[in-house]
Amino acid sequence: MLESSVRCRSAFCLLVVALAAPALALAAPQEAELRLSLPEAVRLAFEHNLDIRIVGYDHSLAEERVTTAKGQFEPQLFFGIPGAIGVTPYPTGGAFGGGAGFGGLGYSDQRFPASTVLAGADVTTQRSFASLLDFQQQLGFGLRYDISYVASKSESNSIFNSLNPAWNNTLAVSVVQPLLNGRGRAATEAPLRLARANTAVSRASFVAQVEQVLLQVEQAYWELVFGELDLEVKEASRQLAIEQLERTRAQVEVGLIAPVEATQAEVQVVARQTDLIVARNTLENGRDALRALLHADRLPAGWDTRLLATEEPTVVATEVDVDAAIQLARERRAELAAARATIDARQIEVKATQNALLPRVDLIGQLSANGIGGDLIVRDGFFGDVVEVVPGGYSDAFQQMLGLEFTTWSAGLNVTVPLGNSAAQGNYAQATLNEDRARVERLRTEQRVILEVRQAARTIRAAFDTVESTGKTRELAEEQLRIETDRFDVGMSTNFEVLQFQDQLAVSRSQELRARIGHRRATAELARATGTLLDKYGIRIR
Repeated sequence: MLESSVRCRSAFCLLVVALAAPALALAAPQEAELRLSLPEAVRLAFEHNLDIRIVGYDHSLAEERVTTAKGQFEPQLFFGIPGAIGVTPYPTGGAFGGGAGFGGLGYSDQRFPASTVLAGADVTTQRSFASLLDFQQQLGFGLRYDISYVASKSESNSIFNSLNPAWNNTLAVSVVQPLLNGRGRAATEAPLRLARANTAVSRASFVAQVEQVLLQVEQAYWELVFGELDLEVKEASRQLAIEQLERTRAQVEVGLIAPVEATQAEVQVVARQTDLIVARNTLENGRDALRALLHADRLPAGWDTRLLATEEPTVVATEVDVDAAIQLARERRAELAAARATIDARQIEVKATQNALLPRVDLIGQLSANGIGGDLIVRDGFFGDVVEVVPGGYSDAFQQMLGLEFTTWSAGLNVTVPLGNSAAQGNYAQATLNEDRARVERLRTEQRVILEVRQAARTIRAAFDTVESTGKTRELAEEQLRIETDRFDVGMSTNFEVLQFQDQLAVSRSQELRARIGHRRATAELARATGTLLDKYGIRIR
């Protein structure tokens, strides 16, 4: 702890803190005053910091891209409502684009003059509608299937129609299975797998950004602590100068020293006042920096909120096992997790583009069942009158279709061989280069992480040694000033020497304070370098 010049403001002298801290002490003497412990500052930043919110959107967007990629494997259903008038073309024109296709619901009313006696009427009229219900889906291993049901009805005045009105039902199942290009999950699910890998990259980047922001918050907090305590150091130094000025004037009045000595003391008081002004400005700059990290608009009085730190810059001797810290960083650092996820994403691209080098060979199969029904028109002879109408309709056609009495099947291969295939070759070459680059970038990131851990560990050791040396220097400076002040009071020292020792004491106090703050900053940097900063505050990111 610092000596009497530095106050002990709270009991929050913590070495390891959790996010489950007490609620913010909003009941301060003034409405615009907010007392903050370090865990409370971290919690506010995690909840409101704008940088964290922005990178959070990137992570959310990456997750939504996974949702988009899943749509490739969702089944699609097309249907029409019988009886509605209109024409809705079936989007793919039949199973996987085969045939002209007339889907959804269509209704037509045709009238045309007869061009032959075989037309069955002088003016032929025909009314018909057709509806289709189609279900199709792409499966992860490459198979695409289509189940379609078509029901149509036609009515005509032609005497040659034995079924009038006539119903026609067809149930068809079609499958397409790629055998080379497009076969397997590595090829078919490549967009989905890539989106998931990119989500992992985004999550790791989000964690890294959160860690960086929380490090900035902790460093800004300790700078606020320094600003507050250093202001006290400067105020104490100014008070010492004022006391020395009073002693000097007393001795000038009794004729023990020359009046010029008082002038020297007055100059020193003014100089200490200047130091005080600079310290106040530094403190306000530190408050602004922390306000910005906490999103000032969310504070009780916005930018005018007077932030007060409640932590003390306690220092405890810490031995850092560098090798263990490096191994921990390899396991926990978000940047390395992002680098590994990037490699996974590049490998997905390599497998997909490698598959695209193969020719396209698709096995195609289709099975359909048909059924017809309607009113059977019985005539007396070929051109005779109607003698009987045997009722029938949709149910006859539907039952005949389900009975599988009239089926049609087909199977075949579609083969597509690109000549040259330069596009696929170029995509594959780019994918392999991107994978190699990702691996090199991971090595570079790992090297940077190791460097940061080593430097942070070295800085902690150096900071602790500096705290000890500056503490000893401050103790000696206090003793020197006490002795020199006593000597001045008995006329054995000059005003210049006393003021010089006061300067040395002020400098040593600030140096000790800076060393303590440096040790706390270095400790925070080591936590970030090893990827344990979130654990330090009990933060979990799903």
